[in-house]
Order: sequence, then C-alpha cells, then structure tokens
Amino acid sequence: MSNKDIEEVLDRNIKILWEELWREKIYSNQEIEEWLTNYNTDIDKIHAKFLLSKFTYFGHKEVYEMLKSLYRDKIKYPLVREIRKANKDTTNLQFINNEFKEKLNKVRFLGIGNPSESGIHLLYFFRQINKLSKNLFINGHEFLTDRESLHDIDEIIFIDDLCGSGSQASRYSKSIVCKLKEIKPNLKISYYVLIATKLGIGNIIDKDLGFDNVSAVFTLDNSFKCFHNDSRYYKNCNNEITAKKGISLCEKYSASMTYSNIKEPIIPTGYGDSQMLLSFFHNTPNNTLPIFWFEDENHNWYPLFKRYPKIYSMK
Repeated sequence: MSNKDIEEVLDRNIKILWEELWREKIYSNQEIEEWLTNYNTDIDKIHAKFLLSKFTYFGHKEVYEMLKSLYRDKIKYPLVREIRKANKDTTNLQFINNEFKEKLNKVRFLGIGNPSESGIHLLYFFRQINKLSKNLFINGHEFLTDRESLHDIDEIIFIDDLCGSGSQASRYSKSIVCKLKEIKPNLKISYYVLIATKLGIGNIIDKDLGFDNVSAVFTLDNSFKCFHNDSRYYKNCNNEITAKKGISLCEKYSASMTYSNIKEPIIPTGYGDSQMLLSFFHNTPNNTLPIFWFEDENHNWYPLFKRYPKIYSMK
C-alpha cells in the first residue's frame, strides 16, 4: 500500500470523525489543515493523520451520558440494593424511595481540585442532569472550618473527569480527605471518575489514600496507551506506520515546546507517559499527546484540541 493510498484512507476516516463527532470542537476542516502545517515532511503528516484518526473526543452528549451512568450505577443502585438487603429484599417502591431520599440527604458531592478546575466544573452538569438538590453540594474546605456540618453526613463523594496517574487524587487526599477522616473516622469517602487508567485507579487503591470506594465509568487498560506493546492503535498497520515512528514524531516536535510563563513541563508522550488520545468538550488533559493541544504565544505551534493549562500564579 503506497503512502498516497494510506493518506486517502486516513483522510476519509478523519472526514467521517469530524462530520459525526468533532464539529463542536473543530469548527471547520480548515483547522485540521492548519494543524497539519505544523509538520515538516509528508511522512510526518501521514503519521500525524494516523494518530488523529484514532483520537477520541467526548462532547457534551457523551459526558452527560457518563454523568448519568455514574450517578445511576455508582450511587443510586448501590443505595437501593443496600436498602432492600436491610429490609428482607422488599419490593415496596414507596418504602424504597423514602429510604433512598433519606440516605441521599446524608450524602455530599464534591469536585477534585479548586473551584476553577474540571472536577468542580462537572458538578454543575452532574446536578442538573440527575435532578439533584443544590443542598447536596458543598466545598470540601467548609467541612474543615465547620466541623459540626459533618454531624449528619454519612458519605462524601468526590467526582472527577479523568484519572491518569492518580497524582491529583493523591494530592487532594493529603489536603482534604485525610483531615475529614480525622474529624469523623467512620465517614465514608468515595472517589468516582468518568474515565480512568487501570494504573491510576491502582495507584489510588495501593496508596490507601483514605477513599473507601474508588471506581470509574470507563477504565482504560494498556491497550489505550498509544505506543504500548499492547496498543490497539497500531494493530495490522502498514510498515510505514509503527509505534516506534509515532514516538519519534512526538519527541521530534515536542522538543522545542515550552511555555513562556507557566511552569508545566511538556512530556512528548503526555503527563505520566499516559500516551492518551482523548479530549473532553471542556478541556484536553495533559495526559494526551501534546502535539494535539500545545499552544503558547511565543511558539508557532497550532493546536487542534486545545488545552487550558493551570496557571498557579500571575506575575
């Protein structure tokens, strides 16, 4: 199969993805063409197109469905099962609904991170989609300043969009979770995330960060790591398209990527060597290959799935 034939196949696949899935993020095909101008050679452009053809984008609809699933499968159904088990497997719907409301009123939902980050951002949609009372949502630090507010709370549930390495959950555990457990040792604390790597979930569980439940709507194994030996992306590929060449592409073009005024390193294969090919409508994680999202005013790289990095100080 010639390079021209490969490129024609990739162009068709990308066209379908743009028309069906990416339009709310990539407004015109011209944006894709502009992104391809970042690459210096025809073979580099072919490989960039190959990686793009494997990219997963979670728009509003997909994220909303995951938020519904998270509430239903991780929170509502387990509570209903608990109620039925404690009451001789009752099928009395009115009784079950009343008990469920009572138990839910003793739960509080929090996001991971500060109020500007994506975990908090998702809570707004989570509340709306699942028709939950705003009284069930509170800032974690409020519990630390008002310890009496924990008196009638049985469970705190942290919600996040992505768990890559588990490092953010680890940092947040030290600042909030452990302190909450000190105040109320029998408090149940759960961490639920929309998408997580198997490694990230494992790290949180192995480090015993204080979470009683840790779970994801979708868990990604090593086959979702772009350049891993078990990668699903490079199976049955032409000899011109290999994982080794993909890594070289990322290293080549990431070598000069540096932020002008943000202290965040650019890792060619994504933060924590996550090697991800995904983006959400609200942001692109740094676990994704930076060739898709990097942008800086002093660097002429054009991003396709933009990322809005965290700025910790203004100077």
